[in-house]
Amino acid sequence: MGLGRAATCIALTALCFFLASIPISQAYSLDSVVVYVLADGSAKVVYTISISSPPERVSLKLFGSPLYIEAYSDDTVVPVDIVDDTVEATGLGENLTIKYYTLDLTSKSGDTWILNLETPHHVTIVLPENALVYRIEPENFTAVSYTHLRAHETSLHLV
Repeated sequence: MGLGRAATCIALTALCFFLASIPISQAYSLDSVVVYVLADGSAKVVYTISISSPPERVSLKLFGSPLYIEAYSDDTVVPVDIVDDTVEATGLGENLTIKYYTLDLTSKSGDTWILNLETPHHVTIVLPENALVYRIEPENFTAVSYTHLRAHETSLHLV
């Protein structure tokens, strides 16, 4: 009888290792990331996420420490958890929006504001009114569009 239990334990352990090795596909996709750079140097970051099988726990890396953060699943406010540089929220419906403000993306040198942003995602950057872009580094990025959304508002969509 002891051999039967040992064989069962080995079979269950093997099944657990097999299940742990199966890649889990995410049931959500990041539709857009928009960074609104404000005139005071702060930035509002907005993630828009589609969820294919709600409810779904979503985990995203933050660009900076949030001063204020909120999340909405469709029109319902949902709680967020921040662990290190990651935000987590549960999408209850097909759409989840996470918005936060941070001071960590910009610095100022004289009269020049510098935006420093590293991301693996496509991102749209909306600059303050009358902003003038005179240099972008590094130069090996692709700008899909450079448009004026409203009078005096500049937007860069970087890929």
